[in-house]
Amino acid sequence: AGAAAGPGGGGGGPAPVRGRRRQAWRLGLLWLALVVAVQGLGWWRLERAERLQPGGEPLELLVLQPAIPTRRKFEFDQQQTLLRRLDAALGQAERLGVQALLLPEGALPLGQELPQVASVQVLSGGFRQQDTQLRSALLLFPAGEQRHTAALDKHRLVPLGEWIPGGELLAWAGLSAVGGLNPGAPSRLLARPQGPLGVVICYELADGTALAAATRDGAGWLLASANLDPYPLLLQQQFRALAQLRALEVNRWLVSAANTGPSLVVDGAGVVRQQLAPFESGELLARLQVRQGLTGYGRWGELPLLLLLAGSGTWIWRESKVRQS
Repeated sequence: AGAAAGPGGGGGGPAPVRGRRRQAWRLGLLWLALVVAVQGLGWWRLERAERLQPGGEPLELLVLQPAIPTRRKFEFDQQQTLLRRLDAALGQAERLGVQALLLPEGALPLGQELPQVASVQVLSGGFRQQDTQLRSALLLFPAGEQRHTAALDKHRLVPLGEWIPGGELLAWAGLSAVGGLNPGAPSRLLARPQGPLGVVICYELADGTALAAATRDGAGWLLASANLDPYPLLLQQQFRALAQLRALEVNRWLVSAANTGPSLVVDGAGVVRQQLAPFESGELLARLQVRQGLTGYGRWGELPLLLLLAGSGTWIWRESKVRQS
């Protein structure tokens, strides 16, 4: 009886423990192989999409990096400097024959018109009034117009910096740096006669799901309008990395128009093709390709990751039940 209860007998010895460990190792290796396979499939689809996309004539845009200090942007002399640079950029855009001139987040104050009638479209960050609400927006000025006719409002606002919790009840407190903004609709798709694009304003760039939804709705390229002044170069590098990730996720070229940088062009493979020097005023003739089709992330978003997490959670739950029994 004593021998039967020893290490070789009974159901509670080390053999079942070793069996469970081997099973855990096998399952772990299976999950690792699955992750590697999914990564490889994503890489293959991206390479295949790049090869199958028609070359065609590149879309040409002019990006203005005004480099106006944020803390002084509403002073008279800085406003005059901005208007002079904008006027010069409009003339340059006409001479180059680009499709549009791009300006950064908040470049134009509320109610500001363009300094001249231009033959090119202008996409500029600015502000607009919606009933009694003030909104940060990307404003669309059609060719031949000095006033904007369409806009896409910023949806994700910075608490206290742009948006005041409590709304009008606390608006009097002066907590917001720009007077208290209100969010717009969640969609990041901006319709234009020349074709729709996906738009993010500043750190909305961190929201990959919104841009993936815009590509599903037909966006052929992406625009990030930002103002990172007075933040240091490290924040610009972070923003650049986010731009590369967003472009890669959905296989869309991305253009960033930023006050002090980074103003750049990223291709659908996440490679930075063009970039202006940071913290200096300048113009960038951006050349990019309009893309169609969907990547796995563009089509399914976070669903594969959620399924993977659900599968892992189910396995952990089952293992805990086995141990308890």
